[in-house]
Amino acid sequence: MTNEEIVKRLTAIETRLDTIEDTLEKIEKALNGNGQPGLISRVTVLEAKENSKSKMLEWGILILTAITSVYGAFFKHSG
Repeated sequence: MTNEEIVKRLTAIETRLDTIEDTLEKIEKALNGNGQPGLISRVTVLEAKENSKSKMLEWGILILTAITSVYGAFFKHSG
């Protein structure tokens, strides 16, 4: 392999590495944000909201079950 071929290959590798670095930088900015909330922050907020809704639904079902049980125990007449 001649010096010229080595230089061409190294130049091609350097170009690819530059492209990879640029892409990784863009991904990092998208994940962490660049002055605005990034994907990580937004997903964390969405998960917290979803978890809160899920807990409210669980409590609602529990309360409804309790009310139904109390009604059945005290007010329902057997026929």
